[in-house]
Amino acid sequence: MAKHGILMERDNFLPKCINRAGVASFDLDGGNVVVIGAIQSGNDELYALNKYATGGKQVAIAYNPSVKYDVIGGNKFPAKSLDDRNYYNVAGDAVDVFIPEQNVEFGVQMANIEGTTAPTVGKFLEPTNASTKFTIKDSQTANVPSFEVVQIMNATYPTGDFSEDKEPVYIVKTRAN
Repeated sequence: MAKHGILMERDNFLPKCINRAGVASFDLDGGNVVVIGAIQSGNDELYALNKYATGGKQVAIAYNPSVKYDVIGGNKFPAKSLDDRNYYNVAGDAVDVFIPEQNVEFGVQMANIEGTTAPTVGKFLEPTNASTKFTIKDSQTANVPSFEVVQIMNATYPTGDFSEDKEPVYIVKTRAN
């Protein structure tokens, strides 16, 4: 099973961000990039969540699912795995997102980044057009949401089989949003 991305909270970032809830027509991993659209008809607390489009100047980052499901054949069942990387926010369900302000730090995983090349400290992660993932850039692009990789750390995940799995988490700092 493919592992899903996870948002790692850092720096007590919640008070430093604008928080919203929304609904996407596609599945969202924790740590995915979205754009907040219009308020949903009939609900004044949920916004439409869209994939990034070139030229956008602000993005939000999806939280990890607050309720975890195993989705089998389109049906949702209570989660069985202890590993947070097995879960995603299901399309059509409400998801929490945050809009990070300047200098706010948070962590994402390789599952949130396009391609197979891992970023290094000093590189920038920027939203990918028509996607929910980041693209690695050597330098910050003007007028584009941009997040500098400031640290790489290994996180340990429970697997439920008495073993532990380590995976890099890329700590980024908001440089432009």
